[in-house]
Amino acid sequence: MKTCSPSTPIQETGYIHASGCSYKEDPMHGSRGPRRQRRRRRSFRDVNTPALSAVKFFEHMSSKHSFFARKYKRIFYHNLVRSEAAAAGLKSNAKVLHIGCGPMPFTSFELAQAGAYVTAVDIDPQAVEEARRAAAAAGLDARIQVLHMDGIEVDVKEFDGIWVSLHVSPKDEIIPRLLRDMTDESVLVYRNPRGWLRLWYGRCRQPVQQKVVRQFLGKESIIIRKQEINEEMPLSELYPGASGVIAHVPDHPQLSPLGIRQGKHITVSGRCMFDGPVVVSVDGRSSAVHRSLAQHIHIIPAQIIRTVQQ
Repeated sequence: MKTCSPSTPIQETGYIHASGCSYKEDPMHGSRGPRRQRRRRRSFRDVNTPALSAVKFFEHMSSKHSFFARKYKRIFYHNLVRSEAAAAGLKSNAKVLHIGCGPMPFTSFELAQAGAYVTAVDIDPQAVEEARRAAAAAGLDARIQVLHMDGIEVDVKEFDGIWVSLHVSPKDEIIPRLLRDMTDESVLVYRNPRGWLRLWYGRCRQPVQQKVVRQFLGKESIIIRKQEINEEMPLSELYPGASGVIAHVPDHPQLSPLGIRQGKHITVSGRCMFDGPVVVSVDGRSSAVHRSLAQHIHIIPAQIIRTVQQ
């Protein structure tokens, strides 16, 4: 076991409103306005990436051409949402919140066709109007209610399940808030990019007990049950930037000299590839812990502590 320096900080991702709205330039200063003004306006806002613009284009096309909509939904959403619902254990007639539904809420369509009652929200008024017309045209307006509002302002306690679209960001702020406010019996489902999609969308790294379902075309679905997140997690499963309190340490002669003891606060600074060591920091001291040993060090992540206490 050797001491090494922590890895570079996690790269910051762009911001997208929790209901999928578009970020617009400041009318007074434009895109080159004062940095303070731009930072204030970007909070929970959307960066119009080429990928997101392409998705919006295809969804607008789907809202105008039923044949295109059927093919698009079948290819990109049918198996995706059905696998998510199965992994989440969603029951018939469940009440589901869909955040960031967009102009063609295919996720809401699939959930409604599976027997759920869906409340779909988006902050873009044009998208909301198109989504309402699409739901009515599909004969699903009795099961889908489309609302023009901010997804983070919805009272999530009344829902059995919460679905968060891929483009919604910053998930690292939104997901903890949803976990804090949802009931213990609820399930949260959100989508992360993987592979090439990570160039366009930010990933959410929440140190909680979760189920990961790999999906088609560079996506993965994350399913979290609140009643299961109070469990300890192996150090080897925490992402860089995660921190927490050490709950259990195996009997190993090299751990105690490094300060890795029960009750100590620990931060994951980095993870080496190909099952390499996990770089951690304890009391300002950085160390590399072999992955096989890190599996037996149990951590209560700080995010779990905050979620339980709030």
